[in-house]
Amino acid sequence: MQGSYSCPFDYQEFESRSELEAHIERRHVCYQADDPEADNGRNDRTSSSSSFLSFGDEGAPLPSAQSKRNLSSILTDVKIPENPLSDIGSLTEKRILQISKSPNLGALKELKLNGKGLSQFETNDHINLSRLFNLKILDLSDNYITSLRGVGQCTNLRYLNVNNNSIEDLSPLQALIRLSTFKAAHNKIKDISPLRICKRIVCLKVSNNQIFSFENTLEVLKGFPKLTHLSIFMNPCMVKTKDSKDKLLYHLWLEKLDSVHVNNEDRQQATQKVPISLRRGSHIKLMEENSDLPRMAISELHHRDTKEKNAELETQINALKEENAKLREELGNVWQLLGTIIKSRDESGQGKLLLSEFKKLKLLENIKEEEEDY
Repeated sequence: MQGSYSCPFDYQEFESRSELEAHIERRHVCYQADDPEADNGRNDRTSSSSSFLSFGDEGAPLPSAQSKRNLSSILTDVKIPENPLSDIGSLTEKRILQISKSPNLGALKELKLNGKGLSQFETNDHINLSRLFNLKILDLSDNYITSLRGVGQCTNLRYLNVNNNSIEDLSPLQALIRLSTFKAAHNKIKDISPLRICKRIVCLKVSNNQIFSFENTLEVLKGFPKLTHLSIFMNPCMVKTKDSKDKLLYHLWLEKLDSVHVNNEDRQQATQKVPISLRRGSHIKLMEENSDLPRMAISELHHRDTKEKNAELETQINALKEENAKLREELGNVWQLLGTIIKSRDESGQGKLLLSEFKKLKLLENIKEEEEDY
């Protein structure tokens, strides 16, 4: 019959702890001599200051009381590290609903699976990720994920964190047109071109990757009109390109670059370092036409134009409201005039009202002075 106690060295089973300890003392001796004189007749390998482990050596010395206490301490203090996979196991609909405490996948708006030991986040026999159509926030950081195919099915995402994984390809994210925050630091990404479609990105963190081409990367970043927070350090494109940070500050209207706040002085210094031959673009042409206009990135010009259009639209709306109020007032006067006419016609029985009587009522302005019947 299988016992309740197992030897950690040879996995033999015993029915009691005493039998286990006796077996370990006999077969796997942990020895530490208490009396130096007791070592005289023993093998040199059992010195007075040494600890000894023997596997099946019948000639090994018997353990002392101290070694027995040490053995007991070792057995009770053994710690088995927690397996991260035990937090979630395989990806199933039931497990996700348990973690998120959501009634169903369609109602789920935020899902945090960071540090769960996941090696994949994809549709399988137990879950269809396309049912996460209302999911806006997804955190898959600190896992072992290599593919974003499943993430691309969550087309309503606004926030995506895949820091500290093993991701190389961003192509599955081309469907995430609503994405505004993307964190993918400490991966194996080589190209961010698939993000071109994500025009709403405000915060992008791709530091500690393998992005190589600075020119291609800059062109992609210039296509994000709302980008204000960028983290891209520790990439080959930044290391091998001279004045890479200055070029980014010159072409982009950033508030933070690599976790450092950017001010107007930083932008001015960046402008001075960028060669004149590289100073081309719509915002430079606009600056040359208006020498008093400070240099602005395309995104800032877009924001300014939007504000001006909104102000102009608000002015037009206010003017329409005033005109509408005047029309209401005039319409009220017309109804009052019609009521007066009907009342006068009933009293006179003739259906006529002199112009002078209208003037007395002060219901009309700029009436001709000629006396004539209405």
